[in-house]
Amino acid sequence: MVTGCHFIVFQTDYRGKEMASERFMRLPPEKQRVIYEAAIDEFINTPFEKVSINKIIQKAGISRGSFYTYFEDKRELLSFVMENTKEQWRNFCLDYLKKSGGDFWSMMESMLDAGLEFCRANDMVRLHQNLMMYQEFKVIVSPIEAEAMKLIRSQLYSQVNISRFREESMEFFTLVLEQAVLMVFHSIVSFYANPEREEKIKEDYKKKMNILRYGASKPVKQNQMEEMEKKKKRV
Repeated sequence: MVTGCHFIVFQTDYRGKEMASERFMRLPPEKQRVIYEAAIDEFINTPFEKVSINKIIQKAGISRGSFYTYFEDKRELLSFVMENTKEQWRNFCLDYLKKSGGDFWSMMESMLDAGLEFCRANDMVRLHQNLMMYQEFKVIVSPIEAEAMKLIRSQLYSQVNISRFREESMEFFTLVLEQAVLMVFHSIVSFYANPEREEKIKEDYKKKMNILRYGASKPVKQNQMEEMEKKKKRV
C-alpha cells in the first residue's frame, strides 16, 4: 500500500475540470484520502487493463454502489488521480517560489531535490512507468498536463521577479520555464534509472541550469579581451 503520499482535498469550489462527482467532494477529507490512496496503489501495481474496481473498493472500505456514485469508471478515476497530482505539483512550485522570495533561479536550484522528494512521497515515477503502456494514457493525461502547465505558468509569472530576466514578456518566460521543467524531469528520470549516480546527476543538473541562466557563450567583453591577448602573443 502506498503510504505518506500527499493529497489535495477537492471541495465544491475546485476549479479544474470536474472529474470527481460533487458527492465525492462532499466526503470527509480522510475518506477522500483513503479512496485516493487505494486507487494509486492499484494503478502503480497493476496494468491498467487489469485494474480492478473490486480491489480498490476493498482497500478503501466502500461499496461498489458508492464507488459508481463517485466515478463513472476506472478511466475517470485515473483522470481524477492525475488532476490531483498536477494540483500538488502546482502548489509545490508556488511554495518554493515563495520561499525563494520570487527568485526563479533560486527556486530552480532547489527544484531537483524537491522534485525527487515529491516523487518519492507520491510514487509518481512508478505510476507513470506503469501507465505509459496503456495506449489511452496520453489521451487522458495530455489535456490535464497542458491545462496544469498553463495555470502554473501564469501563476509563476505573476509572482516571479521578472526584472531579472533579459526580457520580461510572458512569451520569453514561458520558453525559459519549459526548458527548466524539462531539465528537472529529465534529471528525475535519470535518477530513477541510475540511483547510484545521484551526485553526478545533481552536479550535471546545476551545470545545465547555469547554462540556461547565463548562456553557453563567454561574455562578449571576455571574448574580446582574449582575442586581444592572442594578437599580442602573435606580435
